[in-house]
Amino acid sequence: MSTHRPFEDWILGEIPLSAQDSQALRLHVSKCVECRGLADGWDHARNRLTTAGMIGPSKGFAQRWSQRQATRLPAGRRGVWIMLAFYLSGSLIAAGLVAGQILAALNSPSLVLQSWIRELVHWSLWIRVGGDILEAMSRALPTESIAALWLALAAASSGLIVIWAASVGRILARGVQR
Repeated sequence: MSTHRPFEDWILGEIPLSAQDSQALRLHVSKCVECRGLADGWDHARNRLTTAGMIGPSKGFAQRWSQRQATRLPAGRRGVWIMLAFYLSGSLIAAGLVAGQILAALNSPSLVLQSWIRELVHWSLWIRVGGDILEAMSRALPTESIAALWLALAAASSGLIVIWAASVGRILARGVQR
């Protein structure tokens, strides 16, 4: 385990130290060669980072960039066609799978009806269980807390409606922008 841990953090950290911590750091750095080297190196690096100026682009950069973009453009168009073919083939596969399911349903509508009834029963059971849970909570909680929950739900719903209306109004006023 490093005995330099808090001192290394204090040297490299940008947070101000308390008087006691600052004194402990100065004492440790005066005695420890490793931490003194770290502190000197960090001071030098920080100084270089803060005094360094911005480097401008080399001569002819814009022209070289334009030429490089011109050579890349056909490859970009090829990529668009590849992606279009990929999406089109995926859509055709998905359409084939859906068509197969529809044909299977037409051959056996009773299986589809059974599946729908099973899902309806499943969801109705979840709704029933949720209702039972809410009923149990309403009996266990005081009336004031239930009223507060309803008010919070109403306020949240109202807030979402206002945000939605403002968004629709903004889109209608300004249009969709990229």
